Amino acid sequence: MQKSQISPSAATYSTYIHGLCRVGEADFALDLIRDLRENNKPLNCYCYNAIMCRFCATGEVNKALTIFDEMKSFGIIPDVYSYSILVDGLCKSQNFEKAINLIEEMKANNIKPTVVTYSSLLNGFCKIGAMEVAINTFYEIQNSGYKCDQLAYSILINGFCAQGNLTSAYKLLVEMINKKLTPDASHYKLLIRCFCQMDSSNKVEYFNMMVQEGYLPDTITCNFIVNWYCTEGRVTEALQLIDKMANQGITLNKYAYNAVINSLCKDRQPEKALEVIPIMLKRNALHVASFNSLIDGFAKQSDSEKAYMFHEKMQKLGINPDIITWTILVNILCMTGQVGKANELLRDMIMMGLNPDTISYTSMIAGFCKNGYVNEAFKLFKKMPCMPSVVTYNCLIYGCFQVNRMDRALMLYRRMQKVGVTPDIITCTILINGLCKRSKVGKAYKLFREMSPDPDKVAYTSMIDGLCKISYVSEAFELFKEMPAMMPSVVTYSCLIDGFCKEGRMDKAKMLLDEMRRQNISPDVKTYNIMICGYKRRGQLDLAYDMFYEMIDEAIFPDDVIFKTLGVKQIGEKHDVE
Repeated sequence: MQKSQISPSAATYSTYIHGLCRVGEADFALDLIRDLRENNKPLNCYCYNAIMCRFCATGEVNKALTIFDEMKSFGIIPDVYSYSILVDGLCKSQNFEKAINLIEEMKANNIKPTVVTYSSLLNGFCKIGAMEVAINTFYEIQNSGYKCDQLAYSILINGFCAQGNLTSAYKLLVEMINKKLTPDASHYKLLIRCFCQMDSSNKVEYFNMMVQEGYLPDTITCNFIVNWYCTEGRVTEALQLIDKMANQGITLNKYAYNAVINSLCKDRQPEKALEVIPIMLKRNALHVASFNSLIDGFAKQSDSEKAYMFHEKMQKLGINPDIITWTILVNILCMTGQVGKANELLRDMIMMGLNPDTISYTSMIAGFCKNGYVNEAFKLFKKMPCMPSVVTYNCLIYGCFQVNRMDRALMLYRRMQKVGVTPDIITCTILINGLCKRSKVGKAYKLFREMSPDPDKVAYTSMIDGLCKISYVSEAFELFKEMPAMMPSVVTYSCLIDGFCKEGRMDKAKMLLDEMRRQNISPDVKTYNIMICGYKRRGQLDLAYDMFYEMIDEAIFPDDVIFKTLGVKQIGEKHDVE
């Protein structure tokens, strides 16, 4: 144009500047516009609007305001878009005072703000959760003669949904309908999803309204409803909805079916979940996650045979097991004592190119330890290509104590700290319990005092039991008084009562028994056995029998130890003994 001596117009420059801004060259466009101004080239507010819009979009609102002032200083009058761009930018940066001042300036200059201008203000208030201010502003706008559009309503409905105020959101939806502003599918979808998250039954009502209005829900919206039905245990209705949507041509994805299978398996109904598989197969919605849920469902019922069968069936259907499938199978085999088979499975997993993760190895190690194969667990531990977790160490430490290898347990505790794995409360509790049972109460107490975070009730109970076993009952009682009020259990009380009984301090033991009841902690057979033995040793048979009939009154049936202690063969023989 320049070579042809054609002078570009303001519209030409505006188009060029808009293009520069669209590709992120706002600074270059600003230099250009200033150069054009110096050379007295024709410019209009559209040229400046493009640059202001770009700076606002990148969060540089102050730059946009500088350009706005510059434009006015050159005698170029801002239009409604100039102001609206700045109001939107200021609201997004939460400078509401300046945004409102600009709206007032518009009015003073006889430039009428549009609904879009006000919508930016509403959107800004909603983003910061100032819904009361937003709704008041909304009605002030309407009272000023503006007719709010669907966008304004959408902003407010979104804002109320984000705060969980679904009643207000619904009122606005009804208001829209009454004003002949027909809600579109997005309004219904939003409300349905929010109601699903807020656990309200209205979601189904909106779902039906949506369909009646002629809007077909999308797959994600249907998934929300299906998932909610399943969470509420209404699996039949979930399946009916899936069928209904399929008949209307809406193909639900794997997540909807997985929700149904998951729900049934959690309710321990894996057999019923099996009925969904043929439907999924027919609709080409089979997925590894569905089989994982089924395998896990059977695993939780300790049915390793069926769990393994489905592992093979999924492969026949062309669905490759993933790391989760193998981990579930390893777990179930270890739980049912089939450690050899689980080990084979782990080897197969590696041969197939699936690298077992920390969870898989930990499951295997836990299985070995549970079944007494601690040496095998250590061999596997050494082979781990991934970093062992605190859970892995906990399983091994527990296993060492099970086979009386306290030295190895302590070695592992020191090692985990050395390699940067921080012991947790479970680690310390396992160690304290194990050390106390092996009369290493001093070591246990030192560890107890070093515990971080604070000890739990298992750690306290283990420590109290350990102190009582070495006749440090007073120290154990001091530790008991140190426990938080909600922590002591029937086991804690029983350990301490046993310690006092063995010292012959039956008054203290009885005091603790009464305190248990005041704390709504019911004594069990072991507690009564301890008390009865304590009274019997001191020759207080009357009190022993009182305790015996007291437990009968509380519907706790005595065990053989109690009968033997009292020399009673049947409950009805008390008068014979007397």
